[in-house]
Amino acid sequence: MRILADIGRITIILIALYVFFAAHKVLGMIIFGTALFSFIFKLRKGLFLEPSRRADGWELFGVALVLANTLIIGFGNYNDLRLSWLDIPMHLAGGAFAAWWAMLAFDEEKFAGLKNLIIPLGVAALLGVGWEFFEWIGDHTFLQWYTLPLAQLTLNDTMADLLFDLLGGLAVFFLNWEKKMG
Repeated sequence: MRILADIGRITIILIALYVFFAAHKVLGMIIFGTALFSFIFKLRKGLFLEPSRRADGWELFGVALVLANTLIIGFGNYNDLRLSWLDIPMHLAGGAFAAWWAMLAFDEEKFAGLKNLIIPLGVAALLGVGWEFFEWIGDHTFLQWYTLPLAQLTLNDTMADLLFDLLGGLAVFFLNWEKKMG
């Protein structure tokens, strides 16, 4: 699975280079930034993740999520009204990924009861807020300077994104409920 994750990372970088040289330099740089984000999962020890098959699977899922986002950005699908719905499953998957990753990272014995909900939900929320800040910074710098479509069209869009991040994290909590409480 690690090899597949590395192939995914290389694919993201190749897409970023293609967009940079063939389409739009700033958009290529933004995609390259998401590619760099996918390398954070290589630092497992520093992120409290012990090597395991489950961790490998979630690393691959995280890279696949970044790759899907790269393709959606690269083709401009977030700004196409017919495909704007793609934002919802991406945020659901991102919240779910963040929550599951947090549950893998922290010792289950230390975080019983309510803490089992707070940690994955908190990590999903933190990732969602960080992403919305990233979009806001992009909208008010690069995207404005180069007259690209905005990532955050309205406050409603931003709030819906955060809601779906939290719902993804909550879904992972409930999917894992029997394991934690049983």
